[in-house]
This record gives sequence, C-alpha cells and structure tokens, in this order.
Amino acid sequence: MSADLEAFGLSTRDRVTSRQDHPLRLLSERIARVLDVGEFELYVHRVRNRGVAVELSNPPMTARAMGAETFAVTTSPEKEKRIEALADHVIVARDPERLAEEVERLTDGRGVDLAFDPVGFDYSRALMRSAAVDGQVVVYGLLSGTEAPLDLRTMIFKDLGVQGFTVHRLLRDPGLLEEAVATVLELAERGAIRPLIAAEYGFEEAPEALAAMARNEHIGKIVLRVE
Repeated sequence: MSADLEAFGLSTRDRVTSRQDHPLRLLSERIARVLDVGEFELYVHRVRNRGVAVELSNPPMTARAMGAETFAVTTSPEKEKRIEALADHVIVARDPERLAEEVERLTDGRGVDLAFDPVGFDYSRALMRSAAVDGQVVVYGLLSGTEAPLDLRTMIFKDLGVQGFTVHRLLRDPGLLEEAVATVLELAERGAIRPLIAAEYGFEEAPEALAAMARNEHIGKIVLRVE
C-alpha cells in the first residue's frame, strides 16, 4: 500500500462520503461501528507530502488491555486522579529527575521494558534512566524540541534500544497495517479499549479548541467537527 493519496484515488481535502464504496470509507465505518460512533464525516489530507494517517492513541489503555503493567506520567497534579483509571501507576513528574526516581521506586530498581516518549528533549535522559536492561524507548512526539542529548553510557550498559515511530510505518507495510487494525478492533470489540474524547467543538469554534489545547488541561483528544 502506498502512503500517497493518489494511490487511493484521492487528493488533499477530499471528502469521502458514505455513498462511496471506497476502502478508506469502509475501514472507517467498520471502526466506527466497533467504537459505537454514529454519523461522521471523513476527510483526507496530506501530511508533509507523505499521505494519509490514522492515529489510534492512548498507549497506557492499549498496553494494559494487552496484559502489561502500565505507568502513566503527567506533569500536572490536577490530572493525577483523572488518569488513575487508565494505568496501574500514575507518576506526577514536574521534572525529569522525579520521573526517574519514581520509576526506580515503583519497579524496585528494575526499570520499565518499554517507554513511549511524546515529549522529546526534556525527558529523554530520564526515560533512558528509567528503562530496564534490554529495554526500549519509542519516540513518537517532539513537544519539547526536535533535538535531545543521548546518554550513550546508559544506552551501552543497558543494551538499550531507542527508536522513532510514525504511523507511516504501518502504511508502508500492508501486512503490518492489517495486523494492527485487527488487533485494535479485537480489543475494542471486547471493551478493552475505547476512544478517550476530552471535548468536541464545531469547526467555527476552532479558536476555542486551540485555546483549550494551549491550556493543557484536557485528557484525551479534542475533536473538531466538520459539518
């Protein structure tokens, strides 16, 4: 499967209606039925000239559903109680040192096998310190910057793996994409995961939605409806 829109017979900002027998629309409708979503509009757009992306987020919920012991991290004490139901442990880490200390305490010094990093620069060293021997750190976001210092000593002595991830990996590999979609649908069908929606805004309320994102008080996705 190509990641280019043209491979799907589409161009940027195309609207794919329910009357079109299009594979992207059919896949979206299948997911919508599983997640109990009613009517919806599907638009496609190009991401950095590389194509179509589908984001299925909330790693703690998904990892927990697959049997992992999970740790959710926030910098906000106000969010702590609100995310307790999503993970086995919640760490309030206003600074990187606090994160590393709490992971060490909660794991009796062992560390975590897999860490997801949406932040980048600020917490990269702390996540490497928090990883177990033979652990893995997956970087999928750059909220605090595009560059980060690498603790080579920690990487070497822990046999630590650090890798980046974007959804384009799935789009480049049809077999992997099929496996990922099947896994997500199976988890959703048995109620193990669910979409986490913080708020919904109409398209004309886009400025209010951006302001809500800037306040960083939400948990989950902020949805902008296009009607």
